[in-house]
Amino acid sequence: MDTGCVLRLSHVVPDVGGATNSCYVVGLHASLSRLEPCLAGHPLPWDREAFAVAQSQYAGLGLAAPAEAP
Repeated sequence: MDTGCVLRLSHVVPDVGGATNSCYVVGLHASLSRLEPCLAGHPLPWDREAFAVAQSQYAGLGLAAPAEAP
């Protein structure tokens, strides 16, 4: 028998510009992508490369600041 739950997340961002500039949605995306493995007992280390890829994608949509060159 499968067990599980539903996570319903409601989020309000009063300062959209500030959240966009600080890549808030990218961090939320990256953190939530690590939730399932963590709950399964297999936490993943932070993946800077995956964060950079997500940041580039969100920046292309105007929802994150462009990544700085290394």
